[in-house]
Amino acid sequence: MKNLCVLAILVAVVTSTPLWSTDKAWQWYNNQTWGAGVNFIPSTADNELEMWQPDTFDIKTIERELTFAQLTGFSLLRVFLHIRAYLDDPSGFLDRMFTFLTIAAKHGHRTVFVLFDDCWRETYQSGKQPEPIPGVHNSQWLQCPGTVKYTDAEFKSYTQEILKTVGTDSRVIVWDLYNEVGNSGHANNSYPLMKKVFDWAREIDIIQPITSGHWNGAT
Repeated sequence: MKNLCVLAILVAVVTSTPLWSTDKAWQWYNNQTWGAGVNFIPSTADNELEMWQPDTFDIKTIERELTFAQLTGFSLLRVFLHIRAYLDDPSGFLDRMFTFLTIAAKHGHRTVFVLFDDCWRETYQSGKQPEPIPGVHNSQWLQCPGTVKYTDAEFKSYTQEILKTVGTDSRVIVWDLYNEVGNSGHANNSYPLMKKVFDWAREIDIIQPITSGHWNGAT
């Protein structure tokens, strides 16, 4: 996991405002303990919207599976959020984030939250999600935002309210603001939003590095 931390430091130094000095970046890195990380979603959710909606936020399954993760030797979790779940129920969504962090920390895990993502299905709606397709990798995984239309005010609220609420919580190790920017055929079209997300994040006083994993494939 320290290799992941090195990546986080380098991106934070390049993109955060005020910029981290090299000494501060290394200080952050040297304070991290070695860990093994995994992308996590409970087995009863087939995408991140289903994970975070109030009717399908499955505390019992999260508790059981993070127990298994701890016993297996994992200590770091990368967990995807979704703007639709936030906008449908902002205060409840933030409460569920705290509930998740409490369960994760109880089992020795720290969390990397992902706010935006260009991977897989581009359209979606709230409520019951489609059943997974057997044998198809990430068959119902959702982009965030995908091709569903939101206003800049909604994007900014989603980004900043989460960071204001959880950005000084030591149980969060890194913010992955935008995963695989340009994937799923978006190419350069996602960069204007990504830039705004980083600008909005820089306005908030947080303790963690901010990062983005970029996609450099042909599609």
